[in-house]
Amino acid sequence: MLRLAFILVIGLLFSNGVSASLSTVSVQLPGLEEFKTLYPEHRVKQQGFILPTNDEEYGISQIDSTSKRLGAALIAIPLGMLGMHRVFLGTKPIVPIFYILTFGGVFGILPFIDFVVLIMADDVKPYIDNPRIFMWSNQ
Repeated sequence: MLRLAFILVIGLLFSNGVSASLSTVSVQLPGLEEFKTLYPEHRVKQQGFILPTNDEEYGISQIDSTSKRLGAALIAIPLGMLGMHRVFLGTKPIVPIFYILTFGGVFGILPFIDFVVLIMADDVKPYIDNPRIFMWSNQ
């Protein structure tokens, strides 16, 4: 009981110290004119800031593609038999229904192939928003 009281007292002291130190911090955001001078390459509209259209320069699409690939591959392991990895990639609703009606994509063969394809693929863009049942087959 004494140990619990000691932990509570230390917790209260620490939480008061942290909240007091956080309350003294103030952040000032740069205004529109300061943003224009700091980042002249960005285009600015009246509604707000617009980032450059060249996302490849910053690697944004590569990060998004990699996260989609890894997320879908991780979902394919436990929920692949329901087609949830394909839903994550943005397929049409008929694909998960097909996976369910064929007892987990022909007894788990399709999700396993999808998993291997997602892990081995250099570019996952052809598999995002792919409406085909066999996402790896050519049109």
